[in-house]
Amino acid sequence: MNSDKRVVFPNEMLENRQIETTIFTPANDVYGVAVLSEKAGATIILRLYQLVVDADYTYQPVQELTAFSFGSRSELDSFLDRLPEISGLEMLMLLNPLPGDGPVN
Repeated sequence: MNSDKRVVFPNEMLENRQIETTIFTPANDVYGVAVLSEKAGATIILRLYQLVVDADYTYQPVQELTAFSFGSRSELDSFLDRLPEISGLEMLMLLNPLPGDGPVN
């Protein structure tokens, strides 16, 4: 987690979720992203929340942006490692996957 930014979460948001990381861009310090995980049986759900800074320089979640499902912790960790570097175009494709198991050849 980025230690130089203060992020406050509502207690109910953290009841069944774990904070994985927060991401801030040097290009715009008004916004950030909080990444939280939760277990749903054998599946791990990763939820991305938009953070917005207030007048006290405290970031708070304002909306859920998206959620991704993973079958293992190693898959989730691999995605988390790549997340800050994913391009906007790649994210659009992740948010709108092709039907079936993969791309059409």
